[in-house]
Amino acid sequence: MNSLRMANFEEEQVVPELIVVNNDLALISDIGRRKKTNQDYGIVAIRNDETVIMIVADGVSNSQSASLAAQTACETIYSILYNSTEFNEKLMKKAIHMANEEVNKLPSSFNTNLDDPETTIVVALRQGNQVILGWVGDSRAYAVGNHRVELLTEDDSWCNKVIKAGIMSASEAKEHPRAHIITQCLGIKNTLINVHTSKIKLKSDEGLLLCTDGLYNMTDILPNSWKNPANIEAWLLVCNANRGGGIDNITIAISKA
Repeated sequence: MNSLRMANFEEEQVVPELIVVNNDLALISDIGRRKKTNQDYGIVAIRNDETVIMIVADGVSNSQSASLAAQTACETIYSILYNSTEFNEKLMKKAIHMANEEVNKLPSSFNTNLDDPETTIVVALRQGNQVILGWVGDSRAYAVGNHRVELLTEDDSWCNKVIKAGIMSASEAKEHPRAHIITQCLGIKNTLINVHTSKIKLKSDEGLLLCTDGLYNMTDILPNSWKNPANIEAWLLVCNANRGGGIDNITIAISKA
């Protein structure tokens, strides 16, 4: 298992730490420019049957023990996926529901204005060009190729809800004070979560990118020929997000074409 937590290398002038499984699979997590702690977490690994596992979580900032919630979700899902030989949406749903149960078990205090521990999650299993995705919240998965970028997940967010309903345009919604409110995540007690899953096929030139909102809110994700190793591609994206403002933690997992 490879997981990562790292300092803001641009502000602190330290060399970024990267987790690299091989030239095609890597993960990076950066604190950004504005946050005091990193509440993101991620894992990348390869199963014994060569299935790629990618997991990215974003602890909800207005919840207690947000970083622990993200770590707990990732490690629970990893354990289930890694110790299985299945490759289907049923397994993905099971893993994410189990993660939700474990996050709900985390201790919390009533003497605070913060919510119970909560986190978003996005997960991918990849075999060649076949991908099983699962997610809850607004962490995302993208297919990235030479000529296009396709968003593969749909945010559980207030912003996405009003845009789909035709109440606001995308530009109007993104400027609204409620733009960053999520409508569901792991850890909300006494609530049945809707675990989204899908099975997709990547094109021959496409890689898979998972990320938290600290990336896509700060920089555009552009078509990519993936000429660099995965760790360099991830590092460059973090740099772009920090140059764009770096207002949040930034976590990226990349599985190249």
